[in-house]
Amino acid sequence: MSGIVLAHIFMQTRYGSVSNEAVLRAIPHTAIRILDIGCGEGILGQYLKKRQRCELVGLEQNSLAASEARNHYDVVWELDIEHGAFDQIGCFDCIICSHVLEHLVDPHRVLEALAQHLSPGGVLVVALPNIAFWKTRWALMCGRAVPSDEGIFDKSHRWFFNLRKAKKLLTDAGMMVIQTTADGHFPLSYARRRFPYLARRIDTLACMLWPNMFGFQFVFVAQKP
Repeated sequence: MSGIVLAHIFMQTRYGSVSNEAVLRAIPHTAIRILDIGCGEGILGQYLKKRQRCELVGLEQNSLAASEARNHYDVVWELDIEHGAFDQIGCFDCIICSHVLEHLVDPHRVLEALAQHLSPGGVLVVALPNIAFWKTRWALMCGRAVPSDEGIFDKSHRWFFNLRKAKKLLTDAGMMVIQTTADGHFPLSYARRRFPYLARRIDTLACMLWPNMFGFQFVFVAQKP
């Protein structure tokens, strides 16, 4: 098993403290210049720096998180991505928006702006939480869907996405989706502990066949047409 912390616990930890494995897998190994939007404390960058040689730039609005991220990134800009100017940041082989767009007032406009900073052949990697995940549906059915400080019902979320709406956000911003991954799991409970390999195979199959039901997040790789 990979030494990277599994993404399944991503939404249950403090801000910026765990790398999102599905996002890390989507970032090309060949990317030389990488921009991480909302880089938090820089844990994703820490893993990236270990995996490949790259120039890593972070954008982070939280001053304390940005200060910590500077331990792992070449440059960290303290910038509000909805109101800051991107002109000075240049172009990138890969731009990452991991669990960022759902917090914005106008994610469509931000995506259009970021697309102008992709190098020829560069990719945009976007991760969005799935409002249709089975645990979320169960919480809604049981009346447990209350605002919280993390997870799908985060009080700062302005937008909620299922697979169709998430793809539409990207295509409406003029991007061409070239890869889609539903990252999640099938409810196996006790069997998961007894048969971990089989459980992972079932998770993969379930997310392929029923992405809206069993994916807690969607990870997209997109390019400019």
